[in-house]
Amino acid sequence: SIAGARVPEPPQGAATLVPEPPGARPAGWFGFALACSGCGWAREAGDENARWESREPPVIRSVEPGGPADVAGLRRGDRIAAIDGLSITSREGGSRLGSARPGERVVLEVERDGSTVRADVTIATRPTPRAPGAPEPTAAPGTGASPTPPPAGQPAPAPVAPPEPVLRYEGRLGDVRIEVSGQPVVVLESGDELELLIGGTRVRLRLDPSDR
Repeated sequence: SIAGARVPEPPQGAATLVPEPPGARPAGWFGFALACSGCGWAREAGDENARWESREPPVIRSVEPGGPADVAGLRRGDRIAAIDGLSITSREGGSRLGSARPGERVVLEVERDGSTVRADVTIATRPTPRAPGAPEPTAAPGTGASPTPPPAGQPAPAPVAPPEPVLRYEGRLGDVRIEVSGQPVVVLESGDELELLIGGTRVRLRLDPSDR
């Protein structure tokens, strides 16, 4: 079963759980689909946000290109173990996954190829589905938003300059200072050697002993 499937019926006397569509969607959009057994989104009566319910860490089944998970370097097959230090199978972790709002940044810990990888994910607003046959919206330069046509007889506005690259990582390898701007960065390994995941590309750095 996949994310959004009905979770097992709660014990007698427990709060009623609501299926995902339409009342139990998470607050923000991660840009991935999850797969696991006996899992799904639920909402208890009186709760503002949905909560993830699962007995095992879910696996990322698919990643939306350009979405928050993709930008953070997450991949299909990653198994989510924790969010902001909370086990994803705990009530607290499930609530955090459901309550993360657009603009917030969360840290996901995923299991990948026998190792634990940490990824900083900035939550986005869920895209609005387009009607069948509707054209793909075109973003205005540097804004990420659909342009609004100017009134008749008025010139089009000048293009907006793209923002300066954001400093994503700052650290040291020995006596060498390292900075990475622009692409999101995930630290995979640090110590005598530094391995970074920069926009989906692995980069390993080490000092030449002869230069020390």
